[in-house]
Amino acid sequence: MYYPKTQIIENQYANAGEFVVDSSQEPYSGPYFKTSEGRFYSGKNYQDTPNYLLELLSPGTSTQNQSQIEAETKPDSYYIINDGYYAAKNYKVSRLSPRGPKSIIPQPTPQDYQLGEFQRYFLRKPNGNTIIEINQKEFNLFAGHDESVQWQSYQPLQQAWTLTGDTPKDVGNVNFNISTLIEFRFKAYGFVPYFRGKFDQYYKKLG
Repeated sequence: MYYPKTQIIENQYANAGEFVVDSSQEPYSGPYFKTSEGRFYSGKNYQDTPNYLLELLSPGTSTQNQSQIEAETKPDSYYIINDGYYAAKNYKVSRLSPRGPKSIIPQPTPQDYQLGEFQRYFLRKPNGNTIIEINQKEFNLFAGHDESVQWQSYQPLQQAWTLTGDTPKDVGNVNFNISTLIEFRFKAYGFVPYFRGKFDQYYKKLG
């Protein structure tokens, strides 16, 4: 995708309820740009990929969806306990409510560098396309639908992250391609931008 600067309005920002991603109809908030053709794309400009085509919601549509948007953007502390569900599961009402995820930044081990890669684990919250990095233990709780966590609100994702290679660029290209594939295959919008272009993170040249 290429647009001359004279044909786009760059560095705009979309608030919740203004746009949805055209292909998935998921709510979108964040940077966007407008073309001279009257189209809207995610990203500050065409170089700030990925550039998803956005659909502008009419004021009426936005108003009709306001209650849904507010419900989706409530903090995790508002998570509601379903008494009927607890009774069916023979849980006590005094049982602790499911918690949100714990963000944990990984650090590769010497064994990982010998192997040349390590697994990274993530949770994606579709509302706002928020990505949270976690460890394997936390990933297993959400992927396994453990009742102690709010697994219904998150999409578990994992990626084999390449650590070693001839150059940082080579390693970065591998990780970028895999991240792009994951985002496309699982419709995990926001996954590629999460890395902020640092696809050679943790790179080390061995030998």
